[in-house]
Amino acid sequence: MQKYTKCISPTLLIALLTVVGVMASQRTPLPIQKGDTLNSAERLTASSQYLRIGTYNIHQGEDIFGNDSISELTQILKQADLDVVALNEVGGNLLGSENQAEVLADTLNMGWLFAPTRKKDFVANFGNALLSRIDIHDYSIEPLIWQRTVDSFVHRSNANRNMIISKFMFMGQEVTLIATHLDRGPLRTEQLEDVLDLFKQHSPAILIGDLNSTFLDKPLAHGLENGEFTDVLSEFDHNDRLDWILVRGFSLIECGNFPAGPSDHPHYWVELTLE
Repeated sequence: MQKYTKCISPTLLIALLTVVGVMASQRTPLPIQKGDTLNSAERLTASSQYLRIGTYNIHQGEDIFGNDSISELTQILKQADLDVVALNEVGGNLLGSENQAEVLADTLNMGWLFAPTRKKDFVANFGNALLSRIDIHDYSIEPLIWQRTVDSFVHRSNANRNMIISKFMFMGQEVTLIATHLDRGPLRTEQLEDVLDLFKQHSPAILIGDLNSTFLDKPLAHGLENGEFTDVLSEFDHNDRLDWILVRGFSLIECGNFPAGPSDHPHYWVELTLE
């Protein structure tokens, strides 16, 4: 008796791959998400009179040569000994169970929040994260503007972006911390203006992350010149620095950085106290 083997025809296979490719190329910004407790909240500890804050674009856990650098990133964050650190370009996996924020937080014994910026079929999550030893009692993850129609022409960002708006108590006052990563696309200036407008509504407050902007960008330059906020990383070259820690109602005690290498961005940290 002759046996027959069923197989997918080349035409059908190409059609299936085309459908998968189209689905994977479609991105949907995630809606606003709210909460009042970080993951692994049992790790949170009380803060002192000084607040150590850091920002790090971790380049999805790859060094400047494309090699895995999670262990090296962990050692850098351990050495910085931070109360709160905002992470950009954080990767997840296809099933959404484990992500780099969780991996780092587990090693550093910190609470964590992962904030993917978009949903794409067959593509791993990607976005921002917050690791903390301080009790975050309220947070909101909100998408930034990603497309705008002007004179029938659609301006669209290269990638979806969001911001994490979190609140915690420090020395008897409620602090608002906004962590974000702006796009390099045509709506970057609008994103920057929106984030700064929100930031200026709060004090004491901290705005932190990869803004993909320099001090020459008008919204930043205007606010710095008018004293609306302070750049506590000003001692580092800001001619081409894209990572920022801006504050309102805080004074700088000290600051430091770790150069690029484990990531394509340096890691910056500051120690603050209330004015």
